[in-house]
Amino acid sequence: MNSLGIIRVLVCCFVFCEVCRGFNMVQQKQRARCPRKESVLNYTPMKMSVLAEQGAQQAGMGQGKGKTIKIENTVRSFRSRKTRPDWYNKQFERAQTETSLKHYDEAAKLFSELSLMRPENHIVWIRLAYCLRMDGRVSEARSVLEYAAKVNPRNGSIWKKIADMEKNDGNYESARILYRKAALLDPEFPDTYDAWGRLERRQGNLRIARALFTRGLRSAPDSHRLWHGLGVVQDLAGEGRAALGALRR
Repeated sequence: MNSLGIIRVLVCCFVFCEVCRGFNMVQQKQRARCPRKESVLNYTPMKMSVLAEQGAQQAGMGQGKGKTIKIENTVRSFRSRKTRPDWYNKQFERAQTETSLKHYDEAAKLFSELSLMRPENHIVWIRLAYCLRMDGRVSEARSVLEYAAKVNPRNGSIWKKIADMEKNDGNYESARILYRKAALLDPEFPDTYDAWGRLERRQGNLRIARALFTRGLRSAPDSHRLWHGLGVVQDLAGEGRAALGALRR
């Protein structure tokens, strides 16, 4: 190849490199203008909590400060919305609407955002777990409830939901322990006695089931579910007249 040919090749290579460099610069500018949004469920409260704890530990040792600041800013951007109750309430209503329309994936994303802003709101955690379960993501639903129990350790309704999942999986002894825990934490929550009583009735423990339904009725004397549960137990025990009276309530 003569010198003129070599020069042409070099010029072509230079032009090609410049075009590639210009294309990369354009792509970088577009990414800066339109950053990719990460799914809220991919950045779950559990993940944020773990990362924040790890980052804080590293910062204490003089490492990972940039990562810690980034995580803290992310959490702060969510938590700052606590000062906007109207926005929070609208998001909650929107999540409820999506749930009623059976758009469980979208509803789960909304409830996940809400759980980051007010982790003390146990209703949001329970709704989030429900949407995940209805969307077929049972293991995620369980993880959400277990995390919610750590955030709200004295909330009986959360422990009751975990007990329900254990019961559905056939882990009856574990479910009993969790129902007992839920009842101790919130003795006036009637749903715990209803679910626990139905478990004992199906297991043939009629005396325990009767006691649980009766205890639940002390907290919710107008509960049709509890009266029905008690009536079925009485019928199985051969107390037809008492059962009829309970079932008519």
